[in-house]
Formats: sequence, structure tokens, C-alpha cells
Amino acid sequence: MGAIRERIETALREAEQEDDKDRTAVLRLINAAILDKDFTERSRGNQEGITDSVICDILRQMRHQRLNSAKRHDENWQVELAERHRQGARVIDGLLPRQLTQSEHRQAVSEVISEIGATGIRDRGRVIRVLRVRFSERLDFDATGKLVDDALSLPSK
Repeated sequence: MGAIRERIETALREAEQEDDKDRTAVLRLINAAILDKDFTERSRGNQEGITDSVICDILRQMRHQRLNSAKRHDENWQVELAERHRQGARVIDGLLPRQLTQSEHRQAVSEVISEIGATGIRDRGRVIRVLRVRFSERLDFDATGKLVDDALSLPSK
């Protein structure tokens, strides 16, 4: 069992023991999403199921959905519902590995560019592949693409 699965199981047991119904509900939804993906992977012949990296992607997607829902509820003056969704996003945040800070993110991009000798925008894919291998669970790859583009499109000095 992966480290993230164990954290989710532990968090679920704790929430149930504390009788925290909202947290328990979020954690059960997470488990259901993971089991669904596991089932799909196993039906394709991958008996191992999904990796921690895929679980992190699921968690990020669920977090993003909750934050979008909170924003919509805020716009409709539904404060209690908005706060409930934000609380769900905080539960998910507690399960995800610590993300690199913006400066750490930039540093990682610079190091990989130097290491593989990337010289231009044509090397973008290679740089992102190396970053995915090294930091798959700790990077927001939407932001990474822009950072890599910016770093590779700067004229060399």
C-alpha cells in the first residue's frame, strides 16, 4: 500500500473515531474515487492498481472542484455551503505531499535545464519529463509548463 493510501486510511479512522461527519464524508468520497480508478486499472490488466502519483492527481482534481464550488456558492451568497467546500479542500490539502514553493519550483526548473543541457523551447518536453519523474507529486504542472517556457525562451547571456 502506498504512503498516501495509508495517510487516507489513517485520516478516515481518526475522523470516524472523532465522529467528524464532514471530514469522514470527504475521506470516504476520496476512497471511492481511488477504488474506482483501481478497478479500472485492474480491468486493464494492471493488478497493482494506481500509483501514489495518480492518487495525488485525483486529490488535486477533487480539491480544485471543491474550491470552484466554494467560489460559485460565494457568488450566490451561500456562505455555509461555500465554507463546507473550502473545509473539504483543506482536508484534501492535508493529504497531499508538500508542494514546492515558487522559489523551489523555479530552482528545480533551472537545475533540470542546466543538467540536461536544454537550450531552447524545443527542449521543453524533455525538461518537463525529467521534472515529472523527480517531482511528480510535489509540482503543479500547470505552473511548471509556464516556468519552463519562460526559462527556455529567455535569450542566453
